Amino acid sequence: MKSRAPGYTPIYITALLCVLSMGCYLFYMLYRLSVLTNRHTEHRISIPFMLTVTTLFGLSLASLCWAVVVYPDLSALQAHLPLHVVSSFLDMLWILRVRKGLQSLWQNQRGDDGGLSPVLSSMFHVVYFQHKINQRPLALDEQ
Repeated sequence: MKSRAPGYTPIYITALLCVLSMGCYLFYMLYRLSVLTNRHTEHRISIPFMLTVTTLFGLSLASLCWAVVVYPDLSALQAHLPLHVVSSFLDMLWILRVRKGLQSLWQNQRGDDGGLSPVLSSMFHVVYFQHKINQRPLALDEQ
């Protein structure tokens, strides 16, 4: 049996976990990748930023679930729309910062940036990151 590189996870498992956890796995992976890139590159993502984005996501998800429960009263969903917009913006900012950190990490280790597409990073998030990590294993020392 072929041995797997550190950090290898099949893409279908990553996608399945993202769907089944209603997006919560995305934040777990973003946190793990942020800690990794913080340790090995100069592109730092602060813990308060990560906590703020995660908290806003939780509030946004809870308000969306609540709006579904009180359906057909669309005013509940409309009232929480600004929260969803801010949460989505910060989510994308975190994803792009992780992308920049991963590119810097690959640049330091291999002399190339890993070829992370900004469009694919924005659309497929951690599933795309996992695909790239599986293709180009990182020399990790995840203590």
